Amino acid sequence: MKQIGKEDSPGVCLNPMERTLYRLFQAHREGLRADDLVLHWQELCEIYARETRYDDPALREEKLESLCAESKTVFYSNVSRIKRKFTDAMGPVPAKPYIIRRDTDGYYRIPGLSRRKNCRITCNFLSSPLNGKCGGHTGAAVLGADLLRG
Repeated sequence: MKQIGKEDSPGVCLNPMERTLYRLFQAHREGLRADDLVLHWQELCEIYARETRYDDPALREEKLESLCAESKTVFYSNVSRIKRKFTDAMGPVPAKPYIIRRDTDGYYRIPGLSRRKNCRITCNFLSSPLNGKCGGHTGAAVLGADLLRG
């Protein structure tokens, strides 16, 4: 098993919305179109409920509505931040298989999942987001990506 990230780094620090989006794309190797996010509303709601500290369902829905909004501003911002965080943690070349990117067919996908048949990325979150390994930011957790070859 190969740990992805710098040896002195615990992984990639993602906020709850970024983790939700990343987990959605992990579940859909085939990729998703940005305009089709709303078709996965129930799945997004379930993932976000596990990833966030918000106990208020209305507040969670409000956040997800902004992610799925027609303008896609929040979606694009989250994809961009995820890319930057992986790139900062791993370097530009090693991060390429793990970032969400748009392919020529218009689908967004994680290349490391869709192109390697015997490969998967698993997310292991540290138990406490406030343990100092994620900059102490409230609501953030550390994502450690492991590359497992079967």
